Amino acid sequence: MPWAELSAGQLERLVAAWIVSTHPGAFRVEGSGGDDGADVRQPVDGGQRVFEIKSFDGLLSAGQKRQIRGSLETAVRRQAGMVHWTLVLPHDLTPAEIRWFETELAPRTTARTDWIGRTALDAGLSGRPELLSLVPGSAERRAIDLVARLGLPSLRRTLVFVVAALCVVTAIAVAAVTWTAPRGSDPAATGGPGVPAAPSGPPVAAVSSVAGVSCRSGWVVPDHGAAPIPYLSDRAPDGGVATGGAEATVTVQGLTGRAVILQSMTVEVVRRRPPLAGVYLPLGCQGGVTPRKYRLDLDPAAPRIVPEAGTVTFPYRVDQLEPEQFLITPDVTTGDVEWRLLLSWTSGADKGTLVLPEAGKPPFRNTATTAAREFCADLTAWVWKPSC
Repeated sequence: MPWAELSAGQLERLVAAWIVSTHPGAFRVEGSGGDDGADVRQPVDGGQRVFEIKSFDGLLSAGQKRQIRGSLETAVRRQAGMVHWTLVLPHDLTPAEIRWFETELAPRTTARTDWIGRTALDAGLSGRPELLSLVPGSAERRAIDLVARLGLPSLRRTLVFVVAALCVVTAIAVAAVTWTAPRGSDPAATGGPGVPAAPSGPPVAAVSSVAGVSCRSGWVVPDHGAAPIPYLSDRAPDGGVATGGAEATVTVQGLTGRAVILQSMTVEVVRRRPPLAGVYLPLGCQGGVTPRKYRLDLDPAAPRIVPEAGTVTFPYRVDQLEPEQFLITPDVTTGDVEWRLLLSWTSGADKGTLVLPEAGKPPFRNTATTAAREFCADLTAWVWKPSC
């Protein structure tokens, strides 16, 4: 399943449909106005089971772990009778992530906790072509749309299964072609039996995320008057732009057995504007913060990343088994700045530059709060409001 090609909304709808179809009594919660820490609920003996769906499809960054933790804490507060909490995401947790789940996440609730990862989702959806038809652009979806245009609704379900069968036949044919690759070719280059194909692009990749940090950052949102705004600890409010003090997390990993040396990290300013006007929503103080490694001053025309005390500086070495993670804390007091991170690397005679955020994502963006009026965080009512 090409999870990375789905938007967060598409992925949530697909996974929620699978959960609802396989768990008796389960129902999806519409989260446009805040889901209270539950994407899907299921009545079970003694209370309810809560499913939290995340679209994270790679190694979990510190910011993504905070989002997961925030979702669990919200469910603990808001979901009365929760006896079972399940994290669902298209990523199989690594041993280190399982330890984090068991030792740092699970103790935050008395409910039973577990997780469903990519392998389980792939297996569950492999026999459900009618659910795959929910994915825009899929063969199943295109077939159903064609039948609808031809006015043959009675054939719809049959055609879905025919398309699924054809996909299986195609997969078998592709496997056969791969297996019968020329014997004289290099297995490492062709991806022969038991040997993964060599990547055609750079031997290193990176993913990024942005998260607010309790006590020292927040969001600037459009000003819609004095009405209270639902407090969110695990994601940005609608239209929210991060302030200085938020963390940009970048995780870098090699894609082959070859070592890749990360040589340096620089910043490219994409756009600079006056501070964003609106309402400033500071994050309340709710617990510890993962130690930061680098600070970034966005006020100068040429921003520079500075390692914090105790941080080992470049170069770093990464490969398939040993990734590196960078926590960058930008500070901005005089503008609204969009920026990208440039990571230069070398691997033998090869070299290149990773640009973050990765392709398809907008630049990082941080704004000063000087042009926005400030709301306060009322953590008893769980809202932002003009005064507390």
